[in-house]
Amino acid sequence: KRRKRQVEQRASNCGPDDCSKQVATSLEQEDMPASWRGLRGEALFRKLIHPISMETFFEVYWEKKPLHIPGRGDKTFAGLFSKAVLEARVKQGGLMYGDDLNIGKCVNGGQEMKNGDGEVEWDTVEAMWQVGCSLQAVRPQRYSAVVHTFVEAFENVFHCLAGSNSFMTPMSSQGFKPHYDEVEVFMLQIEGRKRWRLYRDSSRGPLPLRGMCWDLEAQGLELLLDTTVEAGDVLYLPRGTVHQGVASDDGLSHHLTISTYQRFAWVDFLLKGVSEALEKAALHDLRFRAGLPVNVLKTAGVAPALDGADKIREKVQELLGPLGDHFDVNAAADAMAAQFVARRLPPSSPVTELEYHKEAAVRWTNPSGVRVVVETLATGAEIQIYHFGDNDAASHQGTEEPTPECIVLEGTDYLPALQMLFRKHPQFLHAGDLPKMPGVDNGELVEGLMSHGLLEAKTSAPSTKKRKRSS
Repeated sequence: KRRKRQVEQRASNCGPDDCSKQVATSLEQEDMPASWRGLRGEALFRKLIHPISMETFFEVYWEKKPLHIPGRGDKTFAGLFSKAVLEARVKQGGLMYGDDLNIGKCVNGGQEMKNGDGEVEWDTVEAMWQVGCSLQAVRPQRYSAVVHTFVEAFENVFHCLAGSNSFMTPMSSQGFKPHYDEVEVFMLQIEGRKRWRLYRDSSRGPLPLRGMCWDLEAQGLELLLDTTVEAGDVLYLPRGTVHQGVASDDGLSHHLTISTYQRFAWVDFLLKGVSEALEKAALHDLRFRAGLPVNVLKTAGVAPALDGADKIREKVQELLGPLGDHFDVNAAADAMAAQFVARRLPPSSPVTELEYHKEAAVRWTNPSGVRVVVETLATGAEIQIYHFGDNDAASHQGTEEPTPECIVLEGTDYLPALQMLFRKHPQFLHAGDLPKMPGVDNGELVEGLMSHGLLEAKTSAPSTKKRKRSS
């Protein structure tokens, strides 16, 4: 789904007008922790995993083994999120049990969920907290500006959706049984201490494909790491790592998890292009168009008496070999990227419309929030520029598939200029530096993109207008 807008037109809000799963609220403007102010994207991520370099992290730890980064001081993440912020948001109304908040407690090795029905009431939450229950705030990036900034940084670095959960546990308590997640998890310890025991489940294998398991027993699992995480520490868990945590006996524990790489495996990429690859293969290769063997359904299957499955399997393997020659890698990548741009968080900073000047040198404001796609229609080819400028933070990671905002340019004359803006980023370029096709004015392209806030300029004064973002 998409909305088409010509480049000279301003984009309008693309979020659904009414969705019961959304938490319609403006972002709370907490103060960013001092040591993190001004950091965005890769700079924030590098600081988060310091002193481990990004190169070492991805080579040694990513998808392979856990990493505990200790010793940066108990004020490192102070102000990132808090019980007081959660209380204020609950009292505003509209948060629902399950969708927005979970209350749980691990008792004698069993999991007890204490969620109520319907809308969350803070008096009930506080009562459960006093008897040792843990609180899980689900997707607080929707209403916390600070958490929004951290999650947005992950989306900028990994170019796929990221999410967050806040876990607050009273002292000496355990909120949840041993479990694993289907995502890569980064735990940021905000307050207090928690002992974590991490396990490998050899019966399952690494990197689970779908879903998560919240009902495991640690007995019989291989212990990978037994460590105490203190305020200011970071703990990284590859997806599929079984983990359980117990708060220390000297105070509460509070950590924020930021997760990424949900449904971002090779299988997900291939699914984006396999159907089209089969169509192309059938068009060019007679073997794909040949009819199935006579009586094939009588000789293969669970119930038929004749065993013809082996011959059919050999034929399938023969056909799968050349299928890769017809797989359009660019189209699959564009499809995944356009979906990501439509679903990701909007910019944490206000999108400012800039007035174009011929002397202005420009670059993408955030290249990971823009995707250029070429689509061939019956009427001819067109350029589609998907962008996240008007995405709705309140519906981030919701169940509704959003309608992306899309600028449409007839033909492909502007494609070389757009490609150069990506390839030369973060370098600033003048409109005159961009490749120019006959009859095309790159100044008009730059002016149109600046009006949407997609380009930033070295020498351009912002207009007095700021684009409104849906809340």
